[in-house]
Amino acid sequence: MNQLRFTKPSIFGCVLLIAMLVLTGCNRQGLSDNFDETEVKEAAVMIVDLINAQDTESLIEVSTPRLRAAITEDVWDDVFAAISEGGPFDTIDKLSIRGMTDRASGEAYAVVTVSAQYEHRIFVFTISFTEKMELTGLYYR
Repeated sequence: MNQLRFTKPSIFGCVLLIAMLVLTGCNRQGLSDNFDETEVKEAAVMIVDLINAQDTESLIEVSTPRLRAAITEDVWDDVFAAISEGGPFDTIDKLSIRGMTDRASGEAYAVVTVSAQYEHRIFVFTISFTEKMELTGLYYR
């Protein structure tokens, strides 16, 4: 008999899902003029680099207050453990940017999808920034 196998959801995944829910009331669109595309790309690459370096302090420093409150150091440790299962980082394969606007607040976000190749697997990061270039959402699969 075939059985479905479920993996234990990580605390990080749940917390980040909550952070991404902030964006659920958002309209997809082109990147707002309030963002510089090059700056957004560089910031997304920096976030991946900080994750690879397991630099909790810097990740907390660049996050919005709301994200700082949601993601504790223990959660970051869970993220680092999950990413390290992919082996050493190799390269970023693809990077795409889109804009979103929160319908309720009118706040614009830049959302970057980054495909990162590691020795044993590929992780896809979805990284969101506010107009102040603060990290407001992070999801990986």
